[in-house]
Amino acid sequence: MMDRRTRNVGILLVLLLGMYGCAWVVTVTRLSFSLEGKRYFTLWDDSMISMRYAYNLAHGNGLVWNAGDHVQGYSNLGWTLWLALIHKMGLPLRLTSLPVLLSNFCISAGLITFGC
Repeated sequence: MMDRRTRNVGILLVLLLGMYGCAWVVTVTRLSFSLEGKRYFTLWDDSMISMRYAYNLAHGNGLVWNAGDHVQGYSNLGWTLWLALIHKMGLPLRLTSLPVLLSNFCISAGLITFGC
């Protein structure tokens, strides 16, 4: 049987994750827009720069901003490689940011839940 403190911590954690989930939904909604009846999802500035490098990598052009231009402009290689894997999933470009946002949510919810 759980003691009162453990139960209270569990309730607080559920409330915290619920509030975080609501904030995430609001953020994803605000980072999206509709154009010609289709919903597009975006990321913040630096993530979109990495997304461009990842797109070119996933499509065989190498880790470049434009095909043939060899300038390193991404700030996080690991994240850029993750974005390249997302591009390989075959989603339409307008939806590729959504799995990125979802992975951010899952990672941060895991850190909230299990501590770090």
